[in-house]
Amino acid sequence: MRKLNKRQKPMYATQAKTDASLELPAAVELLKKEYNTTKFDQSVEAAMNKVSWPSRGELLRAVLVVIFTILFLATALFGFDLVWHWLLTQGGAIGLLNTR
Repeated sequence: MRKLNKRQKPMYATQAKTDASLELPAAVELLKKEYNTTKFDQSVEAAMNKVSWPSRGELLRAVLVVIFTILFLATALFGFDLVWHWLLTQGGAIGLLNTR
């Protein structure tokens, strides 16, 4: 971060320097200098290198567990729905609701 004199106020994103005569490359360089994006990029890269990524086999096993869990729960809910539908139709509850 840049050092400020006693008279200078901090520059915020809404108060960014704007000059109609600045061309795009100059504006990009100004932003890089003011906001130090290269340091940010380096810190992001360092953090990503610390991440423990799963191997291909671990990823495949995790995906299969998720898929089978979803299929099992969908089948169970479908079965519960069939049972309740059968119970309500045998008891006449659904027939009472459809009397128009």
